[in-house]
Amino acid sequence: MKKIILSICACVALFTACNDEEFLTREPQDILLEEQVWESEDLVLSVLADLYNRIPDYQQLESWWNYTNFDEAFASNAGDYWRHQNQDYGYGDWGMWDYGFIRDLNLFIESAEAADQLDPNVKARFIAEAKFIRAMSYFEHVKRMGGVPLILESLEYDYSGDPTYLQYPRAKEHEIYDFVIEEMEAIKGDLPDGGTVSRATMGAALALEARAALYAASIANYGQTTPNVSLPGEEVGIPASMADGYYTTALRAAEELMGMGTYQLYNNDPDPAENFANIFLNKSANNEVIFAKDYLVQARTHYFTIETIPRSLREENTVGGKLNPSLNLVQSFELLDNTFAPLPTTDENGDPIYYENPEDIFAGRDPRLAGTVIFPGATFRGSPVDIWAGWKTEDGSLITSDQLGEEVNCQMVKMTS
Repeated sequence: MKKIILSICACVALFTACNDEEFLTREPQDILLEEQVWESEDLVLSVLADLYNRIPDYQQLESWWNYTNFDEAFASNAGDYWRHQNQDYGYGDWGMWDYGFIRDLNLFIESAEAADQLDPNVKARFIAEAKFIRAMSYFEHVKRMGGVPLILESLEYDYSGDPTYLQYPRAKEHEIYDFVIEEMEAIKGDLPDGGTVSRATMGAALALEARAALYAASIANYGQTTPNVSLPGEEVGIPASMADGYYTTALRAAEELMGMGTYQLYNNDPDPAENFANIFLNKSANNEVIFAKDYLVQARTHYFTIETIPRSLREENTVGGKLNPSLNLVQSFELLDNTFAPLPTTDENGDPIYYENPEDIFAGRDPRLAGTVIFPGATFRGSPVDIWAGWKTEDGSLITSDQLGEEVNCQMVKMTS
């Protein structure tokens, strides 16, 4: 009898709930409708943040191995040795065809333009930022693919059985570069003059304009003498007659960028070694950075340091040491007389030289630069003495931390930990 009563109560509760109009028409708690998003500047910014996060980039912190493909780096990971002997790159190795991303950008721009409830100045900046991201995406496409279809509106299939109206031909290569340049000129006035590096600014727009123009100028200037890099319809290749115009555009945009006074070469530290290191580490007072992906926000992380930190410094980390400097990078350090020389591989008798101590590689080279290299036993970003241990002045005394900002003549001796 008790079970029957419980069943009846459950049925009554079920039917009562289903007839509750308020319950059935309540707003969803796990999604936002489009009209709700465009009523809030914060929500629009969150959508824009997702678009920033999806900006295409071949070399990323999340894929350290790509830095070894053509930079001065060597992969110590056994499974990546092949990268340094690779001479056969497939057609799609660096290809890109991300029109899903471009469609999302077009939808954002169209929705922003129709959002009358937003403050006009804020709205203009949102649109300019989305156009900046779209131009960057097309720039990444044209660098890899040449002329690609230039689609500046969201496309939607009408299920009529005829998709031909959705087909766009490839643009000429120079038309994509022209689009990027013209778009940056059009939007730069709607962007702030600095104040952030994780969102588009006037400086970032000018930098993109200068870079795109320089790419186009180089293709026009040198592409004509390189076989098999052009098509009759100019989908690939840019006429040589356009080179001077692009070079002029690149120079003008770069001069305008420098003339803003917002950005300067990093020179915050009196000691060149610290200056050289901090340009990559200083995230709060680095006026050389124009545009960067932000990892300071909550829940945004990468594992680049875990994968690449020297194994002698990895502590509880089980990996590390997967990315190392190449011989070319070592040889790029100046000698003490400001000249350059290759690293000797044989001695005066013609016998091979074995560099058993890593500090010997930098013997005779500028110690202020070599001091930024982390050797086994050193403390990462510890006191300068940890990194400079073993350097002595001409009178034989060890360099102290208070001397690092001074001009002192040094010579390399055995490293100490």
